[in-house]
Amino acid sequence: MARYPTLKTFLAALGTERDCRLLLRRLRWPDGDCCPHCGSVDVHMVFSGLNAKARYRSLYRCLGCDYHFSETAGTIFHDTHLNIRDWFLAIYLMGSIEAGARPAQLQKFIGVNHETAVNMARRIRAAMKQDISFVQRCVQLPRSYPGGIDPATPNRNRHPTLHAVAYKFATEEKTREHLARVRWPNGPMCPKCQKPKVRRVQSQCRRNRHIYWCLVCKKQFSVTSGSRDFHGIRNLSEWFIALYLMESSPRGVPPKQMERLLGVNYRTAVSLIEWFRGKEDRRKFLFDFYIGYNDPAEFQAAQAAVKKERQLIKQQQAK
Repeated sequence: MARYPTLKTFLAALGTERDCRLLLRRLRWPDGDCCPHCGSVDVHMVFSGLNAKARYRSLYRCLGCDYHFSETAGTIFHDTHLNIRDWFLAIYLMGSIEAGARPAQLQKFIGVNHETAVNMARRIRAAMKQDISFVQRCVQLPRSYPGGIDPATPNRNRHPTLHAVAYKFATEEKTREHLARVRWPNGPMCPKCQKPKVRRVQSQCRRNRHIYWCLVCKKQFSVTSGSRDFHGIRNLSEWFIALYLMESSPRGVPPKQMERLLGVNYRTAVSLIEWFRGKEDRRKFLFDFYIGYNDPAEFQAAQAAVKKERQLIKQQQAK
């Protein structure tokens, strides 16, 4: 079985939508642009008057047969409203998972409706039957871009996409900064004495650079100190992506799938799945708090409203 890159490595190599279309051109025409109608290489790009939404799409004209075509003509990407980057992510999920990603998973991970997810899975499976190396050619990307994972398209009032979550938790440093902002909206606070009189200190540990020193109780703590959920976790970035996968999959995530997407060993994948399966309510809370809501204050206001409503119900029952 082919060796597939991890999820974050693959998304970092995809880059922007323009990069994905250039990659599609290299995959289709390794020796240069070629007309799919007559096979002539005497083609050139023309201006088609496309709107701003389709500014990354290119139109070509064959000088031999006067045939107009695009890089998606005659492929599974033709006549769809989705970005090529979303298609490559779907191909990666279909190929890196043994039995292929289910339409319900594609629906949550990419942010499309169920009918579009079924159509994507059907087209990718048909391409895999025609060409055995189709997935391998699309997945083995040349290199990762220096900027890392490109930001995902905004997807408001819907379930977060896999690309957006991977961008938010792309690196360990970025993950710990996000965790610090959510846990301490008004600044770092000592978990022991609850005083904001702390200062940042230099840490010799590469994994945990967010080390603080309390000026009141003279104790050292990190962004995960005092938390029963994150204490002892060495890689928070992979942990949050695993949380998203478990909460977004209707029937859970098999260990093999978790192993390939995160790049961890089988034993670590099994331990992650067992931890999340035993804490469904807590898992839902962590997902909403750290992933589902972009603004921590909005989540805290919603939680306060729920607590107030529960208190009113208890008072009415007591009367």
